[in-house]
Amino acid sequence: EEIGEGLRQAIAAGKVVPILTGSALKNIGIGMLMDAIHGYLPSAKEGKVVTVGGSKEQTSEPSADSPLAALVFKTSADPYVGKLTYFRVYNGAIASNSQVWNANRKGAERIGQLFMIRGKNQEPVAQVGVGDMGAVAKLTTTSTGDTLCTQAKPLKIAPIEFPEPVFSLAVHPKTKADLDKLGAALTRLAEEDPTIEVHRETGTNETIISG
Repeated sequence: EEIGEGLRQAIAAGKVVPILTGSALKNIGIGMLMDAIHGYLPSAKEGKVVTVGGSKEQTSEPSADSPLAALVFKTSADPYVGKLTYFRVYNGAIASNSQVWNANRKGAERIGQLFMIRGKNQEPVAQVGVGDMGAVAKLTTTSTGDTLCTQAKPLKIAPIEFPEPVFSLAVHPKTKADLDKLGAALTRLAEEDPTIEVHRETGTNETIISG
């Protein structure tokens, strides 16, 4: 028990990263994985909410009674619903058919139907509470790394730090007719993956993609 508790504390502190092997398709090692998650990984209540204001960082305990604070950690293009925004709620709760405030863009966002992601399935839910992750479609200005909160008490959660690009390549459309399609595809790609950067090189008039 002492070894298990020490391992759990080390994982929570980020000093140890557990690695488990298995196969989801063949159902090998899945039970051990679930036991390890239950026994060694910290719960949402044990985490700290790190918020930034100016140059200072503050930490607080996650609470269902606190004003809403949710961090967008992923954006994807769904073939059926369009732009899909994934978020985790650190404080409070976010409800379907409501309005939230984007602290990074300083603007309101209309929330439609919320979803819980179960594998490839999207299950509609009335709200997503503290510690849970959910998704919502068709947000207009929100991007990965943004904080969703209330306009009355705006705050920013410390954003995800992404690595700098290490490789760049010029890309060209096969035909002039594909130029607009290429631009739209690269914009969507950069939106889905924040480690990818796209810019126009003025000297050569080429489109450069870096990652």
